[in-house]
Amino acid sequence: MSKKYTPGPWAYNNNGHIIDEGDTIIALCTIHPIFRTDEQKMRANARLIAASPDLLTACYAASTAICVDADDYDRNARAMERARGLLKTAIAKATE
Repeated sequence: MSKKYTPGPWAYNNNGHIIDEGDTIIALCTIHPIFRTDEQKMRANARLIAASPDLLTACYAASTAICVDADDYDRNARAMERARGLLKTAIAKATE
């Protein structure tokens, strides 16, 4: 399956730019006077957007872990552990 979006990882900078590994701007989160978004909310939004590729990867891993053969305990345990790690990392990136 080809990706229709810019592959991760993404990050954000202090200007509210969401950037890829090559520092190409993917999206902007800015403070806009009409919408009255404060700087703290703008940075939180930027973190969440920047975490999107990680969150998608974690969702794929969780989906795979849920669908593994219930009789194969070792494979199931490894898949669940991988999914758990990816989910924790993605959530931390989105919220810290």
